[in-house]
Amino acid sequence: MKAAVPLSSEREAGAQEARRDLLELAANEAGARWAEAWREVLRREGRRQAGGWPGTLGEARARVAVHMATELGRGVAALTSEEFERAVRTTYARAKHEWRAHAERELPE
Repeated sequence: MKAAVPLSSEREAGAQEARRDLLELAANEAGARWAEAWREVLRREGRRQAGGWPGTLGEARARVAVHMATELGRGVAALTSEEFERAVRTTYARAKHEWRAHAERELPE
């Protein structure tokens, strides 16, 4: 038989899960926007999108800091260092995925 979990613990667990989901969604959105921003720069310059993802983890950290502050606003408590690093990795991975999904294949010379 399962031990009874206090209602306050269930609510706290639900709130933590909702926060994780919100932060993951925001990090994925930041990554998608980052990749799109790079594609737009290349389009304006008349260049093809080819090759590996040009972003860095340092840039991802800066983007996460700005995105979380501006998009999530005051309604969300400050990120813990663990949440921040998870958001950085998620943002970077999503941007890289989006980049690869839209990159033109380089032709062998």
